[in-house]
Amino acid sequence: MDYQLRPVTEDEWPAYVRAVSAAFGGHPTDEEYDEWRAVFEIERTLAAHPAVLEAAVVAGPDPKWGEVPVAFVTLKDGAAATESELVAYARERMAHFKAPKRIEFGELPKNATGKIQKFVLRDRARELMTDVKGEA
Repeated sequence: MDYQLRPVTEDEWPAYVRAVSAAFGGHPTDEEYDEWRAVFEIERTLAAHPAVLEAAVVAGPDPKWGEVPVAFVTLKDGAAATESELVAYARERMAHFKAPKRIEFGELPKNATGKIQKFVLRDRARELMTDVKGEA
């Protein structure tokens, strides 16, 4: 059988998340499913900006809300964008509470196969939000 790799469409995303979760020994709770879907939506929205090459979103600690979205963005060569510009862009296209509370620019950490290492980004987000808020 010939398998073709292709991006997962938005309509297929729920089934994909559940299949991956089941493959790792469990089924996501509704809360976990909603978090994954929100992260996917934020990443997709930021990546649609003309200056953005790629984006990754993780949860960062917040004393009021518990956790908030923190984005890490790589810009296209020669492109420019500010944190406030990208936050405004995201807020225009999705619910305001989903917009990242902090955006950091630079290369995204990847493993040998090119997969983004979100565990590294989670550590960075913890440090960034602690610096911003004074405590996590």
